Amino acid sequence: MYKYQRAFSLVELIATLAIMAIVFAVAAPPFQQQVQNNRTAAVAEDVLGAINFARVEALRRGSYVSVCASSNGTSCTGNWEDGMIVFADSAAADNATPSVASVLRVWSGFGDQADFSEASNKTYVRYLGSGRMATAGETFAITVKFTGCKGERTARVISVGLSGIVGIGRASCDGA
Repeated sequence: MYKYQRAFSLVELIATLAIMAIVFAVAAPPFQQQVQNNRTAAVAEDVLGAINFARVEALRRGSYVSVCASSNGTSCTGNWEDGMIVFADSAAADNATPSVASVLRVWSGFGDQADFSEASNKTYVRYLGSGRMATAGETFAITVKFTGCKGERTARVISVGLSGIVGIGRASCDGA
């Protein structure tokens, strides 16, 4: 009769743990970087979705609809990192300060590690009832990345043209 070994020896267990420790030490930093890059993409998609939602609502309602940075979910206060709201805008003119008539949708804050940068420091995007940008001659572009973001094409740039169409592109985390 043969006797079968039913357990690991102590030497085998220590060797296996040592190999696993080496693999985890090598794989952990790239994995963390990948998580941050994926968070960047997810937040950029949220911003893109909010802007597209505002445009569709403006077309549906035939009136001003805006998206703005909001820290409290009811008014245009704070920074993009704090969150956003899409709202029916009762502003009197295309270039007037946003006036929240009714909030249509709220996005809560994106966390301390989120980093938004907008070249002209605009805190809102307004659409006309035709689906075009309300402010003539001004476009909107915002760069989204997270702390720890690394790589040539891992930050996201969301841009809105004068026609109101939203696009998303990639940028370097270092130069964004």
